[in-house]
Amino acid sequence: MQDRIETLFNTAYGNAQSIHKSPLVGDISKLWKALTIERAVGLSDYFKSPALRRAYLGYYMPLYAAKIALLMRQLMAEGNMPSGSEPPRVLDLGAGPLVGIVASQLVFGNFQSALALDREIGPMRQGLEFFRSL
Repeated sequence: MQDRIETLFNTAYGNAQSIHKSPLVGDISKLWKALTIERAVGLSDYFKSPALRRAYLGYYMPLYAAKIALLMRQLMAEGNMPSGSEPPRVLDLGAGPLVGIVASQLVFGNFQSALALDREIGPMRQGLEFFRSL
C-alpha cells in the first residue's frame, strides 16, 4: 500500500502542476486559507475556482485518501471491517471529489463496484476525471 500512496502523491501533484498556470504551492496556501481562516466564505466556492480545485486534487485529495486508507487498514487489522477474498463493493456518501473511492483503491487495489453520492455533481465529475488520470 505504501507504494500506491507514494504513486498517488507523485502523480496527483504532477498532474495538478500541469493543469493551471499559477504556482501550485501558492494555490495550496490560498486553499488552506479558504478552508481554515475564511471557512464560511471559502467552502462554498473553492471547487469552482480552477486554481483552488487543482490545489485540492493535487494536494488535499491524496493526503485525505492516504489518511482514510490507513484508517481502513487499521479497522481491518482490528477485525472491524471485512477483509474477505472477494473484491469489496464501495459506497461513498458525501463523496465530493471521490476521496473515499481513491482511498478504497489504495487499500484494495481493485473493487467489485463503487457508488458515490453527493449533492453537487461538479466535484464528483472533477474527481472522476482526476482519478482516471491517476
